[in-house]
Amino acid sequence: MHNALVEKHALERCHKALLSVGWSDQILRPYLYDKNDAVLILKGISRHFGDFEVLDRVDLTIKRGSIVGVCGPTASGKTTLLNVMAGILNPSQGVIQLAEDVAFVDLTPALARINIGYSMQHPSFYPELSIRDNLRHYLSLYGREKELESFLEEFSLEKVYSVRAQDASKGTQRKLDIALAIAHHPNLLLLDEPFADLDAENKAKVWQTIGRLHDEGVTIVVASKEISEIRSHLDQVLDLGAR
Repeated sequence: MHNALVEKHALERCHKALLSVGWSDQILRPYLYDKNDAVLILKGISRHFGDFEVLDRVDLTIKRGSIVGVCGPTASGKTTLLNVMAGILNPSQGVIQLAEDVAFVDLTPALARINIGYSMQHPSFYPELSIRDNLRHYLSLYGREKELESFLEEFSLEKVYSVRAQDASKGTQRKLDIALAIAHHPNLLLLDEPFADLDAENKAKVWQTIGRLHDEGVTIVVASKEISEIRSHLDQVLDLGAR
């Protein structure tokens, strides 16, 4: 461990104590770290597939509580970069580090599963199950079944909870996918093309969801080739097409 963050042991103990008596992590998280703290650091990230270079020495520091846009045309490496950030792919070169307690540590798949939520380009859920049963299953994996009703309400899914996921609208499917991605209350949420194939109304609904998560202190990375549509919502932009 190295590159120490600001020492906040007392705040960490207070945070854990409040969690133990029933306080919500979503309420506490915005107060736990300074907004200038970094949650993830990428240094010189490259990724090759055979002789084909997809990412070339990408540097990025993601500040806690920010919304970061990753933009670029098709095949510019947006999905590859998010897969590296999620611990799904190893970089060919470079280092990726995650804020862990009071220091930065090299990202591992195990740490990624705990700290990072990932909503991929194509929503992932059990199509034959209802929206409610999908959420119940994912929450049960983390011992959070009691949060089912609050998740349905937070994502405005309470009126369609009995609908099979495969029969829901694209906007509802995307909101469900995001809900499943944060079932374990990650510190960082990765969204790959979350607005693809959505009409204006459903795009607005997804942005409302992202806005609520941002207000709760979740750090969010959005990959999109339509950066002009989302730039006003972003704190930082990484343009892979300009490299």
